[in-house]
Amino acid sequence: MVNPGGAWTEQVAAMTPRMMPPTMRLWWPMIRLVQRRRSTEKAARPVIRAATDPRLAGQTGVWITENSKVGQPSRAGRDDDLAARVYERIARMADGPNEQ
Repeated sequence: MVNPGGAWTEQVAAMTPRMMPPTMRLWWPMIRLVQRRRSTEKAARPVIRAATDPRLAGQTGVWITENSKVGQPSRAGRDDDLAARVYERIARMADGPNEQ
């Protein structure tokens, strides 16, 4: 899993507060500050590392942070039973309410 973090792109620049949930609009100035901090080049570094670092060849289940550090996902992130339950719940939500 690679976490490139946020990046200042054309799509991000085009966002408006009204695109955010109401509670997040309160944080809009802080969100914008964080968004502007990272260039697309900086955000691409962990993705490029994952694709090209020979030390990562054949490895699975590692987490690469936005600062290109390699580690393990949290215990919850490695829990296959939890992942299956989340998947099932999302699948039910995507099916919508049952008609009777």
